[in-house]
Amino acid sequence: MASAAGAEAIRLPKEMRLATDEVRIGRDGARLVIEPVEVERDSMGWPLAWWELAGAAPEFDVGERGAPHERGNVLATKRHP
Repeated sequence: MASAAGAEAIRLPKEMRLATDEVRIGRDGARLVIEPVEVERDSMGWPLAWWELAGAAPEFDVGERGAPHERGNVLATKRHP
């Protein structure tokens, strides 16, 4: 167990790692249960549920979905000249 800024982290042994980017964490009595969450995505990597939600609002134009947007690391510290 590791703790930082009020959050706890658990490092999983290599043989227990999951092949997914998202997990669902819950409790079963005193046990913690970690389950992989499979998110269906389109060919551009967008979650399909997002497009269903966007399409539910007729005034919301999703436009053309061409090439994926490339951008740098948005969390990197910006340096001003």
